[in-house]
Amino acid sequence: MKFTTFVASPPGPDRQAFRAWFVDEYAPALVRGASTICGGVIRRAVHMPAGMDDAWRMEPGADFLDFDLVMETWFPSEEDFRREVLPLEDELRTRSGRYASYEIRPRLQKDPRICEAGQTGIRPEITLVLLATWASGVSAEDADRKWERHSPIALRQHPVLTKYEQNLVTRVISRSSDTPAIDAYADFSFQTIADIENGMKPSAEEFEDMSRFVARIFPLFLGDAEPIHA
Repeated sequence: MKFTTFVASPPGPDRQAFRAWFVDEYAPALVRGASTICGGVIRRAVHMPAGMDDAWRMEPGADFLDFDLVMETWFPSEEDFRREVLPLEDELRTRSGRYASYEIRPRLQKDPRICEAGQTGIRPEITLVLLATWASGVSAEDADRKWERHSPIALRQHPVLTKYEQNLVTRVISRSSDTPAIDAYADFSFQTIADIENGMKPSAEEFEDMSRFVARIFPLFLGDAEPIHA
């Protein structure tokens, strides 16, 4: 089972120090202490590429937290995650970090291995993650069906994508009190930053289709996945 934890540093000047602590100390301690973990990666937030601005904010002014890190882990069950990860989140609270952990059902729509395989394969330089909440009055099941039917539009509009994965939140596991919950997130990868700058502007067709089931979206820009080592 897949679990995703979004982490934001505490307000103030120590953002880089918090990020370094999470990557160098917190995540390795998690791996060392989690006997049932099947794997894990971290992706760090990067600067918004040129020209993107607020292009992917569906609702002007809408905001989620400006997350610094995204950690994806895999465990055999929700109970394994709760038993082995939740106690460590006390350390995030002690350091005034903000976070939210979710159980995730991923749905891969474009496989990155096709673009990364072989001697000419290139790891993605940047990823766009779109955090989303469903529209009022739309059930999670109906939104999920509409989202899956939205996939051909996204793939047709953005051929530069090397990966497209839809991640449905099936359960909110834990979150800090000042962290709003999401319902889903989309994961788009690109071989170069230039690709995202030149080939990932939203179209009117996309926004019109998404407005049938999405209330808000908010973009995060992330670097390549880094495996977590003990």
